[in-house]
Amino acid sequence: MAEPPPAEPAAEEAIATAEAAAPEAAEVPEAAAPEATEVASTTIPPAQEEEPEVVLGGAFSRAQRRSPSPGSSPRASRFRRSWRQASEQVQQALNREAAAAQQERAAARREKHALEWELVAEKRVHAAADREKTALELANQAKVVVEVTKEQEAALAEWEAAAAEREKRLAAREEEEVTRL
Repeated sequence: MAEPPPAEPAAEEAIATAEAAAPEAAEVPEAAAPEATEVASTTIPPAQEEEPEVVLGGAFSRAQRRSPSPGSSPRASRFRRSWRQASEQVQQALNREAAAAQQERAAARREKHALEWELVAEKRVHAAADREKTALELANQAKVVVEVTKEQEAALAEWEAAAAEREKRLAAREEEEVTRL
């Protein structure tokens, strides 16, 4: 079952208020005065009602704005007054609901904007964490390179010392051979 538009409860309330203000005007007997018949003819039966155009600050359709001739009975006058009051109440309710809808849309836009900024901030935090992780990995790799370099330098120093020792022994051997001859 479809939910009624938000304006319908306010319209129903305004009509109920108008009927409560002049209950006898809502019931028009067949043998009523011509003025009352004229008032009844200006109201459209519910089945044939046109949907009023909802415009902020606007009025209802022309059929709803028509009022009977000035020479009408007090009952018709009360009905017109009640009708105008109900129309004003409905229009005020529509205006309030339109303003509330605008406020809700603005709040939704603000919330969307805040969520977008939160997402951007979260992405920045993740990017910073990734950069920090990469920096730590590079620092660890640099430590490993330094250790490997130290080990290579130590091995090179040992090779140089061994080569110097061999050269010394070779030089000593050559000298020994030269002295033997």
